[in-house]
Parts: sequence; C-alpha cells; structure tokens
Amino acid sequence: MHGHGEREPLAVTDAVRRAEPVLVPVDATASEAFAVIVAECTAQWRANVAGVVEGRDVESLHQTRVGIRRLRSAFSLYHALLRREPEVVAAAAELRARALPLGRARDLDVLLAGPAVGGLAEAQIAALGALRESAYDEVAGLLTGAAWTSLAERIDDLAAAGRWRYSPDPPARTLAGAALERRWARVIRRGAGLRDLPAARRHSVRIEAKKLRYGSQFFASLYAGSPGTDPLVLAEVVATLQDALGELNDVATARTLLAEVGAVAPEPDTGPLLEAAVVAWAEVAVLAPFWR
Repeated sequence: MHGHGEREPLAVTDAVRRAEPVLVPVDATASEAFAVIVAECTAQWRANVAGVVEGRDVESLHQTRVGIRRLRSAFSLYHALLRREPEVVAAAAELRARALPLGRARDLDVLLAGPAVGGLAEAQIAALGALRESAYDEVAGLLTGAAWTSLAERIDDLAAAGRWRYSPDPPARTLAGAALERRWARVIRRGAGLRDLPAARRHSVRIEAKKLRYGSQFFASLYAGSPGTDPLVLAEVVATLQDALGELNDVATARTLLAEVGAVAPEPDTGPLLEAAVVAWAEVAVLAPFWR
C-alpha cells in the first residue's frame, strides 16, 4: 500500500468502466429485473477497483462509487418487496455503512481539483494531499478486504433470480411504475420552494432525484415507445437537478475539509448555484412521466 505522498493520481484511462445500459426484458418479473440490475451495478464497481487500489485514479474511484450508489438505489427502489427479507435488508444496510470511506476520498478529490485550493499555503495543500492518501489507503483496504468480498458475494447470491424468496413475484413493470411514482412525487413535493429550503431538506431532494434518475435508467427498456418523456431523457433532466444540488453540497463539504488543515474558505456566493437548482427542478416538474 502506498504511503502518503508517494504517488500522484493517474490520469483518466480507457480502463475506467462507466455505467452501461440496463436491458430488462419487457416480460421480466421483478426478481428477474433485479438480477439484471444488480449484475450491471456490481460489474461497474468491480471493474474499477484495480484503478483505485493500484493507481489511486480519481475517475476509477468516482465510477466505483457510482456503481455502489446505483446498487444502493436499486435496493431502495425494490424496498416494497425486499423489506420483508431480513438478509437483503441487512446486506443493504452493511453496503451503506461500509462504503462511507469512498465518500471522503471523493470529497478530497473534488476539493483538490477545484478553485478553493488556489489561495492556500503549500503546507496546507500538502496536508490535504496527505489526507487524500490516507483516505485512499482506507478505501483500498476496504475494497481488498475479506469483509467487503464476503458482502459482495452475499449480494450476488441474494440478487440471483433463483434465490428470490418473495412470493408472489410481480411483473417488473408493475414494481417499476410504483417505485418511480413514489420518487417522482417526493422530488416534486420536497423540491417546492427549493430556494428557501435549509441544506438538509435540499439534500433529501437530491437523494430522491438520484433514485429517480437511476430508476429511470434501470427500467428504460420496459417503457420503450410509451407516451410521456423518454426514460433516458427524463433521467438526464433529473441528473441536471441532482448535479446542481451536488455542487451546493460540495461547497459545504469543502469548508469542513479545509478546516481540517487550518484553512478558512472564503464565503462563497451560492446564489447562482441555488438558482441553477431551482431552474433544474422546474424543468423536472413539467416533464410527463413515462410510467403512467
């Protein structure tokens, strides 16, 4: 494992594995769709582990985290069925807890690549670099450790259609419509008056937007040719809202990380970011849901 300061982040390479389309057959059951979705999410993060562990690559870490977040969203979208399965509920909770170190590493990557470090002293930048290396040490230990490997194997096993224990097993489209409607309603309801919401409430809108975006991508093939906004177009519009709220969150996170190295961030002008989020929410609100 690399010590602090021994290696600079590698440039993004073609080896980085990004999200790929999820192709669920139109006549699939909920369990069959879940197996397809989980297989894609786990394939994404597994393919990027080497870039994180061996190369300390920024984009490899990001895509590993995206794969895990997509998987967590899948668990959430399937909550109505999975909540009665103790093993699945336990695996989802463990995934959330164990993946936390990836968030800190990603936050440090974003900070070090952004404008906030421009006015820092060399010692402070070096201290942030040391924090990054330490965060990557922890992530590398996590992703190569026995506990993570065991968790990943349990998730594979639980997701396999042959191991599904919930009965009856409804059509995938039935589950998808209900799950997407729930997230859509939350985004619209919670995002009303977004300009005046406290940070915690804005964060909840961002979380529901993430689930709506990934769910639209997961179930897109079930709604080919349906009336309403194309699923992948809707996902992209929702992504704009998610990204705008994410930038606001990055500002708050940067202040916390800078304080760890004795730096005080200048008071940011978050007005334009907030206005972008308000505009993005309005664009989402006028879309025609494809699952109705």
